[in-house]
Amino acid sequence: MIRLAIFRDLGRNSGLKIIVASYSGELTDTFSRDLRLEINSDLYEALFPETRIRSENVNEIVTTACGGPRAALLGGTVTGLGADIIIIEDLMKAAEAI
Repeated sequence: MIRLAIFRDLGRNSGLKIIVASYSGELTDTFSRDLRLEINSDLYEALFPETRIRSENVNEIVTTACGGPRAALLGGTVTGLGADIIIIEDLMKAAEAI
């Protein structure tokens, strides 16, 4: 559900800067892939025509308004990047939480 809210918020304000942090690159990659597919869908384009992808790589999608998500892994740096929204998804492995 949080993903849908982020997709909606980015559609309404494509300048939002979002950091998605996790211990797992797979989780952050999945989030970025899902967002990329959503933004490129016909429905998303019809609902939010101003939100378009300007550039992208494995760790970051940048919209034409210079917003978008950046993936950060545990131990990685995000200092100085700034964010409007920070999502922390499974920051610890379940085995290490015990």
